[in-house]
Amino acid sequence: MGLNEISSEVAEIDARKGWTEDETSQTIIHMMEELGEISECHLKQNGYKTGEYTKESMEDEICDLIYLSLKLSNKLDLNLNSGWTRLKSRCEKK
Repeated sequence: MGLNEISSEVAEIDARKGWTEDETSQTIIHMMEELGEISECHLKQNGYKTGEYTKESMEDEICDLIYLSLKLSNKLDLNLNSGWTRLKSRCEKK
């Protein structure tokens, strides 16, 4: 399954839940919040913060960020398959 197909699934969920009216800036700020939650999981894993770390919680937080990234790409009408191809090409050149 390609990124555009997963992005379509996100669009369907957003439409079904009534989440299509979010402003782009709100989605970006929500992404920052999720990145903070990923950071918190990492700090718990390394013992810097107290609290229970679970692999599942890290998976959930990363998937939340992926979901929001796909939501943003939908709002901006982007073709992520093309972007992914360019990314792979850039990585090969490094």
